[in-house]
Amino acid sequence: MVVIPPGIDLLARGLVSLVVFVGVITSVNSLVTTRLGYVIPTWMVLLGAAVSIPMVSTIYVLALKFRNARRASAMGARLIPEVQGKMLGNFDVLKQMMDNFKHGYPGKILSGIANLINFTTYTSVLKI
Repeated sequence: MVVIPPGIDLLARGLVSLVVFVGVITSVNSLVTTRLGYVIPTWMVLLGAAVSIPMVSTIYVLALKFRNARRASAMGARLIPEVQGKMLGNFDVLKQMMDNFKHGYPGKILSGIANLINFTTYTSVLKI
């Protein structure tokens, strides 16, 4: 049995997606050129492709969040609270955690985040 490491699998899937995306863009561009006789400038094709990748990714993530919220509410459940940082990708939270890991107590920021999002835990199972 052949075992493929997860990193190579992830890169291969990303490469396949990118190749399919470039193939679709190229095919649509050539169809518009041959059928309609309109030549789309190369810079416009590249700009559209560069903008559409993060836009499609954002729509996909938002659709997943919406679907999960609907499924949870249908079952009477709650979703796990998410930390909303000030920077894109919560890099400010990551920076604070790395700083606390280097110069202080690593879990210090987690108690502040738990208080901020009103997160409670069931700790009676931890008592002896």
